[in-house]
Amino acid sequence: MQVDLPNIEQKYYPLITGLLLALLSFYYLWVSIARPSRNSRSKLRPPEVAGSWPIVGHLPQLVGSTPLFKTLANMSEKYGPIFMVRFGMHPTLVVSSWEMSKECFTTNDKFLASRPPSASAKYLAYDHAMFGFSFYGPYWRETRKISTLQLLTHKRLESLKHIPYSEINSCVKTLYTRWAKTQSQIKQNVPGAAEDFVKVDMTEMFGHLTLNVVLRFVVGKPVFIQKDNYEDDTNDCHKEEELEGLKLHKTIVEFFELSGASVASDVLPYLGWLDVDGQKKRMKKISKEMDSIAEKWLEEHRQKRRLQPLSDPASIEINHDDENDFMAVLLSVLDEGKDDLFFGYNRDIVIKATCLTLILAGRRMCPGINFAAQTLHMTLARLLHAFDFDYESNGLVIDMTEGSGLTMPKVTPLEVHLRPRLLITLY
Repeated sequence: MQVDLPNIEQKYYPLITGLLLALLSFYYLWVSIARPSRNSRSKLRPPEVAGSWPIVGHLPQLVGSTPLFKTLANMSEKYGPIFMVRFGMHPTLVVSSWEMSKECFTTNDKFLASRPPSASAKYLAYDHAMFGFSFYGPYWRETRKISTLQLLTHKRLESLKHIPYSEINSCVKTLYTRWAKTQSQIKQNVPGAAEDFVKVDMTEMFGHLTLNVVLRFVVGKPVFIQKDNYEDDTNDCHKEEELEGLKLHKTIVEFFELSGASVASDVLPYLGWLDVDGQKKRMKKISKEMDSIAEKWLEEHRQKRRLQPLSDPASIEINHDDENDFMAVLLSVLDEGKDDLFFGYNRDIVIKATCLTLILAGRRMCPGINFAAQTLHMTLARLLHAFDFDYESNGLVIDMTEGSGLTMPKVTPLEVHLRPRLLITLY
């Protein structure tokens, strides 16, 4: 029996058209009821950017080649220091003055502390277990309190301040070693060896230094082993450690980039089943890699606890030592003998999520920001004191184009030439 497909399609055209009209009518009816009148809205709401589309909001104006912060800055010049935009279905408040920011983070902090659901929080943050991504509530308050009162206390940071100093000194030694290797190549007439100065990628160097400092605070060990002499380049053990460090650094950088990425379902929740650009797939892959790394660190710390001699009276309090890394402290605070769940989350997940939050700095202000500022000043002072710097501009200014991510990293690396300016014995 032959079926006349065109006749069937024509038969259902009126039904399909009627359904579409009914849906559109329902949507506009819902919008008119859900939104307050213009008069009441003008009294209660900041000005909203013109040109909002149904369903997608202001996305056509916000998505493009221009960085989002520049687009919002242009809008603030027209609409003032506080205004509203619509990221798809989500009304969003934008502030651009310190007075308004102060109001948000003090008087209205409780109302603005939470975060809307997102794919990055679900796949990268253990389903909102990282307190930088979690909703405001008992869990967020408790994990935030543990971080502030147990991990980032002034006393603990003071007891651990030798870590950044030792890593900065190791970094200076490594840079000197690289320069010394170049001078050795010059003496051996190696083709392509530069004279006097050595070329260094400062973006990479600062990235490795920062990761080493943070990981020593959080898990007690660095990932990049600094070399004291250039003969160490032939050591297979050092090469293996360097490759492992580079792999971890790459994973963390990608994790950080994806944590600031948005997918279609973030702004249009009913598209949660779509993965048009493959971002969700990347998030799941990186999440598994980071969880594997964090699980390895956690198992190493558990092994250390098992090896503590029970006859040693000091072993009872060892986990409360101010010189312990953060993961060891978390293991002590979240005692394994208690209930397996911590506000609905597995305790192992809470430990890993909190440590990763501290490594990645999270989306909220870090409680240890003052200590971080001191470390930054010390790093710059030490480098400027130890080396002369030169930049091959070739008549061009330094490219400061911003990349994607939460911290807007430079797209192009900052490469400089340096040489020691002190006596060799001081390195």
